[in-house]
Amino acid sequence: MKKLLLFAIILFYACNLFAFEKKVTLSYGEYPPYYGKNLKNNGPMTEIIVKAYDQVGYKVKLIYINVWKRRFVYTKIGKYDGMFTMWHKKEREEFFLFSDTLPKNKIVFYKRKETDFNKDNLEQYKIGIIRGFARPSGYENLKYEEVARAEQNIAKLIFKRIDLAIIDQNVGQNLLKTEFKKNEKQIIYIHPPIEEINQYLVISKKAENYEKKMEDFNKGYRMLGKEKVNEIMKNHGL
Repeated sequence: MKKLLLFAIILFYACNLFAFEKKVTLSYGEYPPYYGKNLKNNGPMTEIIVKAYDQVGYKVKLIYINVWKRRFVYTKIGKYDGMFTMWHKKEREEFFLFSDTLPKNKIVFYKRKETDFNKDNLEQYKIGIIRGFARPSGYENLKYEEVARAEQNIAKLIFKRIDLAIIDQNVGQNLLKTEFKKNEKQIIYIHPPIEEINQYLVISKKAENYEKKMEDFNKGYRMLGKEKVNEIMKNHGL
């Protein structure tokens, strides 16, 4: 009888341990200097998210998919628990839970140095933007050309195929210093930013225990603290 009771207790704790195993699968891609396959710790945003989950005992499995729209769709249907990063749009709430706010994107216009810029007549310009990205508020109805990656827009600026490109300030500077060093002085950004937009981790509403996975992330993120987040960003040069 004692052996049976002991077995039942062990089985109970084993089942509970299995039931509360904390794992989350997140997709990410190339968005240097924020995150990317070849960056230290996969970039500061990845490091922040992994460490936030680590605060609450989660193991994070990272899935690398370079095309943003593809990982958006895969996460939306629940193939992966979540993805980073995403901008908040009301219509996306149908499919995703949004985390507490992560460090912001400063969205700017990039242009060739010699190109005249008239902010009151933006309709005259051919503007490059990344496919699948939300248009900044107030700039939804301009003349856009879509590309898959930010570096394609820098190249199109250099070869005068577009007039302006909407890119995060840090992303553009990183590209000019790494991929387009010979053309670095030809391409500039316009200050002030068009918009400062919070980045978010999202969890798919198709994911198992999606509310718990988001609740635990936010708890871990708060435990990590603003000072540590800023330290991580600074260690990555941001």
